[in-house]
Amino acid sequence: MTDAWIGRTLSKVKIERLIGRGGMADVYVGVHSTLNVQRAVKILQGHLAEDDDLLRRFREEAIAVSRLRHPNIVQVYDLDLADGQPYIIMELLGGLSMSAYLKGLHQLGHSLPLETVSRLLNGLASALDFAHSQGIVHRDVKPANVILRQGNTPLSASIPLPPDCEPVLTDFGIARIRGATTQTLTGTVLGTPAYMSPEQVRGETVDARSDNYSLGIMLYEMLEGALPFDPEVDTTASVLYKQANVTPPPLANTSPGVQAIVDRALQKDRAARYQKAGDLAAAFREVARAGMSTTVIHPPASPSPAPTSAPASPAEKRQRIRPLWLGIAGVAGGVVLLGALGLSALSGGGSSSETPQPSEIVAGTSTVGTTVGEPTATSAAVTVPGGAIYVDASLQAIIAEVPPPDAEHAYAAWLIGPDVPLQPAEAQFSQGDLSVTFVDPQRRNLLALYDQFAVSLEPNPDPAPEVPNPVLYVSQAPEAIFLEIRRLDDLTRGAPATASIVEGLRTQSDIHDKHLGFSLTAVEGNDLDAAKGHAEHCINVLAGKASPDFGDYDGIGQASNPGDGYGLLAYLRLARELAQSELANPDLPEVRGASLDSLVDQLTETIQLAEDSLSVAKQMTAADTIEEIRPLAAEWGTQVLLERSAQAAQQIEDIDLRLWLPIQQSQ
Repeated sequence: MTDAWIGRTLSKVKIERLIGRGGMADVYVGVHSTLNVQRAVKILQGHLAEDDDLLRRFREEAIAVSRLRHPNIVQVYDLDLADGQPYIIMELLGGLSMSAYLKGLHQLGHSLPLETVSRLLNGLASALDFAHSQGIVHRDVKPANVILRQGNTPLSASIPLPPDCEPVLTDFGIARIRGATTQTLTGTVLGTPAYMSPEQVRGETVDARSDNYSLGIMLYEMLEGALPFDPEVDTTASVLYKQANVTPPPLANTSPGVQAIVDRALQKDRAARYQKAGDLAAAFREVARAGMSTTVIHPPASPSPAPTSAPASPAEKRQRIRPLWLGIAGVAGGVVLLGALGLSALSGGGSSSETPQPSEIVAGTSTVGTTVGEPTATSAAVTVPGGAIYVDASLQAIIAEVPPPDAEHAYAAWLIGPDVPLQPAEAQFSQGDLSVTFVDPQRRNLLALYDQFAVSLEPNPDPAPEVPNPVLYVSQAPEAIFLEIRRLDDLTRGAPATASIVEGLRTQSDIHDKHLGFSLTAVEGNDLDAAKGHAEHCINVLAGKASPDFGDYDGIGQASNPGDGYGLLAYLRLARELAQSELANPDLPEVRGASLDSLVDQLTETIQLAEDSLSVAKQMTAADTIEEIRPLAAEWGTQVLLERSAQAAQQIEDIDLRLWLPIQQSQ
């Protein structure tokens, strides 16, 4: 289909092709004639140019949005008129709309893992809080206005969202522009009914908390796979009435903690909601991590490791394995189902479509900790038959007192990850102990790929060697550690994790101390802007890009960061979590235990000092005068970090930091 705009040049952008039509605007791909880079061009409908006041507001909104520089907000480059029609030139985002992804996911009968929900919520909340801090309210937060930015992996509803996929919020200010026209012509209420806040329904003035309510609706939809008030089921009038007056139905099969967060997010009274989107995201993150640290597994059909029935055929074995990408899925009463192996295979039989009854579910122990930086704990009620040690590209595991296999069977070991193929590993049985040693031939960080280790009993020879039989022993890395090491692996392009932690502690603490010194020098020179600018540098070096604390604190329109983006606090907390994990090893030698205790103490003290520095730096950026800053500067000068961080880094090198995980029987 031809289009009159195709081939035309607008503000140095030549329109190439149409990629989307809507009731308010059409979107095209254009190429900048000088820079030779692609841009998105949104051309608004012509009738919007008929109102001078509307055009003025359009320009004001677009200019305000163009100043929003945030990784989770689409970048606006230019705005103008062509033939009386307003248009906006924006960043071209490769990926899928969140609405299309969720629709495809739910059609397949799948749901988002809690970790993915939390990651998406974090990005969107960070975008909203940043926009709100700049005085901009979105007014139409919904999945259709979120683009899932594609990284190195193509996006599809049939595979999990890769870790480099980020949500990007679009169409800031468009709802207000649309509002000027709609209200003038009809006086009707604005917005998308399924996501509107009660105050929007009532036609009241909206603020940031209205966006936060809409984000709560999106959270409900991501968790439930359906909207609380669905316009495809009810009339628009009914949906609007329910948004203002009816409590949403409770979520199915979720924990009380998650339900409480959703309930607060969707309070009709805006004063009772989360006042910041980041508070909602943080609360959900903590509850989700606490739930994901508890493993629930299905016992095998036989308590004995040696099967008494004939071995399963390859087809039967494959039928037992659910899709690997499902990962951690489903929360029930705060307990998460173990799903990254599949694993209806854990139940010892039956098809993957069967749903386990509550009486079939056996709660396993918590693993290392609920969040990075929190103390570790291991349940005393569960016997731990062995442990697995991860060091960068290698894994060593020992399981004691294992029954010997008969002549027709052999033990097999497996590494399992949420988005990589199963990795078999050789298992050796000797004098009642089962041992596994695996070194990745490509020298990749195992914990950036695999979050589970399992042992099964296989026919010998095995007619389907690529598919495991029912699992007998299993261990799982804490979700927080797995995600942090994966994030670190992405940053360092696969460099050994322990060496990266050591390097990060040294370099990022050095950068922090230098910019702390620059800020104090600026205070002495009465340079308020420089003092606040270097304080922002320290905040972002400490927090890292994944933290809600990362941002533009000095008001120049962008978050300045001289660090590597991972965050010194993240390095410190990850190192402490790894050290604490091994302290849970019941067979830990006393001398090594003492060294690990000393390292944990050193890291804990350094974390506290870094958190104190972060707090003072924030106060520095909030000060309006040099006189306000001076007493803060005197306190801040004592919070240098290089010496302590370097000492911790040396201890890590001396003891060869590793992750220890308990291995448990699956019954």
